[in-house]
Amino acid sequence: MFHKTVCIVLFSALFAQVAVSMEERVLFLSIPKSGTNLITCSLSFLTNRPIGLYPDRLHPKGNERLGVDMNNPPLFYRTHVPKRILKERMSGAKLLLLSRNYKEHLYRQFQGRKISRKSLNNYDVRDFISNFLSYYRLFDSWPKENRLLIYYEDFIEENNREVFEKILSFLNIQDVEYAAYAEKRKEIEQKIYGSYVQQHSKEGKSRLKEPRKKFYSSQADRSTLKAIDAAFRKRDASIFKKYLDRFEEK
Repeated sequence: MFHKTVCIVLFSALFAQVAVSMEERVLFLSIPKSGTNLITCSLSFLTNRPIGLYPDRLHPKGNERLGVDMNNPPLFYRTHVPKRILKERMSGAKLLLLSRNYKEHLYRQFQGRKISRKSLNNYDVRDFISNFLSYYRLFDSWPKENRLLIYYEDFIEENNREVFEKILSFLNIQDVEYAAYAEKRKEIEQKIYGSYVQQHSKEGKSRLKEPRKKFYSSQADRSTLKAIDAAFRKRDASIFKKYLDRFEEK
C-alpha cells in the first residue's frame, strides 16, 4: 500500500510539472523520417524548454541530451500517430504538422524493393499512401487559426528565416530571435545529429551527415516519380492540390 501511494504521488508530481492548459498545448504531429528530431530539438535547445511526448510526459532521453531546464513547461507534445490526437481537434490545442516530399517517404518505407508502376497497385503500397494522407486529412480538419504546416525542405534551406519565424510566431515565443539561431545553427545541428546517431545506430554511424531535400528517391527514374505523383493525386485530389502539388514532377 505504501509503494502504491508513493507511485501515485510521484506520478502526480510529474504530471503537474509537465501539464499545460489545453489552450496553451501545442501538438507536434510528424510523419516518421520528416526531420522530427532536427526541428524539435533545435527549437527546444534555443528556448530552453523540454520536449513533451503526447499526451503528457517528458521525452526521457532527448531532454537529457539537450540539457534544457526540465522545470519549464514543454514546448510541445510530439506524436507520430494522427488518430491519437483526433479528440483534441476542438479542445483549443494547436497543431503543428511536419512533413516532407511524399516520394522520399515512399522510398524510405520500401527500401530494398523496386518501386514501379505495377508495385504502386500492391496492397501494402496503397495502404502506405492512405496512411500518409491521413496526416493531412487530420490537419485539414483542424481549426485554421490553430494549425501550422511545416515542410522539412523549407527548414533545411540555408536561409530558413521565414519558416523559422513562422514557427516562433505560432508557438508565441517572443524571446528568441532568428539571428541567435543562425549564429549557432551548425553547432546546434551537429549536436542533434550526434545525439540522434547514438540513439538510433548500433554502429554509431549515420548514413546522412547533413540534411538533404532528396536522398531516398534521388536515384529514381522520372517516369516512376510521375507515376507516384499520379497515385497520390488519385487517392485524394483535394488534399494533393492543397498541400502536396509543390512536390509534383514538372
